[in-house]
Amino acid sequence: MKCLSTLCLFFVFSIASTTAWGQKQLFKAIEKNSIETFNQGVQRGLDMNHQRAFDQYTPLMLASSKGAMPFVEYILSRNGNHALTDRWGNTALLIALSAGHFDVANVLMERGADLFVRNDVGFNTLMHACYEGGPKVAGVSLSYFNQGPRLQSVQRLIDAGVAVNDSTATGISPVMLAAESGNEELFHLLAGNDADIRLRSHFDGTTVIGRAAVGGNMNILKYLIEEGVAPDTKCQHEMTPFMIAVEKGDMEMVRYLLCKDVDLNYVTPTGHSALKAAVATRHFQLVDTLLKISNLKIDMSTTEGNELVATSILFGDPKVYTLLFQNEANLFEATVHLEQADSLEAARATDAAKAHYARAKASYEKCLQSFEKWESEYRKRANKISAGNALKLLGSLALSVGMSVADPGYTWLVNPGEMNDAESLYKIADKYEQVITYLKYQAEAMAKKANG
Repeated sequence: MKCLSTLCLFFVFSIASTTAWGQKQLFKAIEKNSIETFNQGVQRGLDMNHQRAFDQYTPLMLASSKGAMPFVEYILSRNGNHALTDRWGNTALLIALSAGHFDVANVLMERGADLFVRNDVGFNTLMHACYEGGPKVAGVSLSYFNQGPRLQSVQRLIDAGVAVNDSTATGISPVMLAAESGNEELFHLLAGNDADIRLRSHFDGTTVIGRAAVGGNMNILKYLIEEGVAPDTKCQHEMTPFMIAVEKGDMEMVRYLLCKDVDLNYVTPTGHSALKAAVATRHFQLVDTLLKISNLKIDMSTTEGNELVATSILFGDPKVYTLLFQNEANLFEATVHLEQADSLEAARATDAAKAHYARAKASYEKCLQSFEKWESEYRKRANKISAGNALKLLGSLALSVGMSVADPGYTWLVNPGEMNDAESLYKIADKYEQVITYLKYQAEAMAKKANG
């Protein structure tokens, strides 16, 4: 009877060991880095090619993602299947390359892994080898620490015939990935193997020089320009490298490109410009630098007719909008965004919100009327206006305001579609109040000029 019970238990355990529950033990052994436990599972009949449910990973894929060489070699020595793909179409080789485990990738190549495979988004082996993905150590991709094996993998793939200028469905090529990552050795290896440094994505216009600008990689950008790539090359979304550098606040790259006679006044079809990018991203030093360049147009508007000051209002940087006013920016066009409050659906707004908004808008309109009258008078008389008249008109402006500056605790970046109507009204009312402050500043500046 005892022997029968033991036999039954053994039979049950044997069945369980080959089920999904049993197969998990192989994955757990890799996670715990226990090759002994893994071997025991294989000896019990567990399938090394089993694909778990949620991501279709095999033990070989998991080991490849972790750079677990002992497990990779063990599985391959027992004819583990390296051609299987996960839920996203990645083989063990693609996984090892993207994770930066190039020693593992080289072993898989030696064992006959398919070098021309692509995953579901169109990334092939060479693209994965050039991609700075996978684990990071102190914020640095693991690929950085495996540079030798990586270059070996890349050269091996190129020598085997993997097209160096192949690209994904969105037009991303290996050399673009290398340019953005800033890996100069990898970039020059690709360029030396006839990678097209002028390649442009048919999807969003991404270019190699644009990717270098996005990554902030000066040496690669300089190399591209020295090799004849135009500094004003249109990149992703029709932006130029200069505009990208400005948007990122990269002063070193900005200064370098300024010496290359880039078009400072270029505006994209969607109304983006270098100066607007500097204003929107609150880069005071860049705004100041650009405004000091004589051939830059200050009233550079977008296709929607929004002026630079409107952008500074939306993003609320006092230093930036003050700088724009000092450079005689057009204030009146800046109120375009504020007038959008009239179209708000305020059905759910509280009475307090409606009243706050109404007061702010009424005060703003009075202030604007006074200011327009004052400015008209000033423009007519130019420098002949008397100090007394200037102060008198400025006093009239101050009396017309009648309300305090906006609560600094409010956020300025307002998108009415992302909040309830009451909150929208409060925030836009605060914008009206702040414009009153801008008007006062402009009036004071004019008064100083009149007195000067």
